[in-house]
Formats: sequence, C-alpha cells, structure tokens
Amino acid sequence: MPIKIAIPTSDGKTIFRHFGQARAFLVVTLENGELIHQELREMPDAGGDEHHHHHDHSHHDHGHGQGRGLGMGGNPAHAAKFDYIADCQYLIGGGMGQSAVQRLQNMGIQVALTDHKNIDDLLEEVKTGQVKHNPKRVHSH
Repeated sequence: MPIKIAIPTSDGKTIFRHFGQARAFLVVTLENGELIHQELREMPDAGGDEHHHHHDHSHHDHGHGQGRGLGMGGNPAHAAKFDYIADCQYLIGGGMGQSAVQRLQNMGIQVALTDHKNIDDLLEEVKTGQVKHNPKRVHSH
C-alpha cells in the first residue's frame, strides 16, 4: 500500500526548519520502500504580502499566549498548510510547535522531526524505515 510523506521545504531540496513558515511541501509517495512519485506543492501567497513583511520585526505573531485554541496564531496562511497535506500519512519536518504536532496527529498524520537538512539524505533513511525523531525539535508555542 502506498504511503505519502509531506516534507516542509522552500526549494524541494532542503528541509525547512519551521513548519509554519514553509512555503511548500515536497510530497513523496513510497510503495514497498521505493519512491514511486514526488510532487512539490507550493503554497499560494495566502494572506497576501502584508504577513511576510513582518518577519524581520520583533512583533511577528506565532500565537504565543493568545488562548485561541487554534495554535499557529490562527493565521489563515498557516491553517491552509494543513489542507495541502491532508492526504498524507506522515510529515517529516525540521521543527514545529506543539499545537501543529497535535493538529496533524488529530488528522491522522504521524509526525517525525529530524535533524537532517538535506531531503535526499532523509529519503535514504525513510526507505530503510529508520527515521529518527528528535522531540527537542518541537517548539513551545
């Protein structure tokens, strides 16, 4: 049975370090340990440019202490990321907040956070079924 794995990225080659800021997902499909398909799913510029102009300011909101229950600041651009990978069984990323981990798990998506930076290196590990999860890569949001 084929499985789909979503990997947050910005260029299709490196694993993005923060799920909420990733601009794309490389979605790979594996069957019997072999890569049978891959596609780069790029996020539309949800929320427009005004959100991205704030990245260099100290007031950029990641949902800290807001108590909204949505996590990830309730930003529609962040929420759309979940829809883009809803057909995946796994997400392997470089880091994310606990609320994102919980939401993905509630969707039935298993999460692993890796120390790898290069997607090709990660895929070699995936093919052997030996992906190492580093729980220290869960950010406290």
